[in-house]
Amino acid sequence: MNKNKIRYAILKIIEANSETSDFSERLEILDQEVSFTREELVTQLNYLQREGFLTGLIHGDDTVMSTRVAEITSQGEQYLRDNSTLNKLFKTAKTTKDFLS
Repeated sequence: MNKNKIRYAILKIIEANSETSDFSERLEILDQEVSFTREELVTQLNYLQREGFLTGLIHGDDTVMSTRVAEITSQGEQYLRDNSTLNKLFKTAKTTKDFLS
C-alpha cells in the first residue's frame, strides 16, 4: 500500500470525525477497502504525529494504543489540501471496486 494513500486516508478520517470518537471503527472500514497492515498503520500514524500533521496519539509498548483524542493540525489540513489529487484517485478506485463487485 502506498504510504501517501494511508497518510491521506488517516488524516481524512480524523478530520471527518473531529466531533466523534469512532476513529477505530472508520479505520476498520478503510482497512477493508484499501487493505493495509497494522504495522503500516502504526508506522504512518507515528510519522503523521512526528511531522506535526496530527496530535493526541496515545502510545504504549512502542505502539499506538489509542487514537481516541487524535486531532488534525493546521499542517495536517494543509497536507490534505495539497494532496487533494489523492482524494480523487481514492474515490475513483473505490467506485471502480464497487462497480466490479
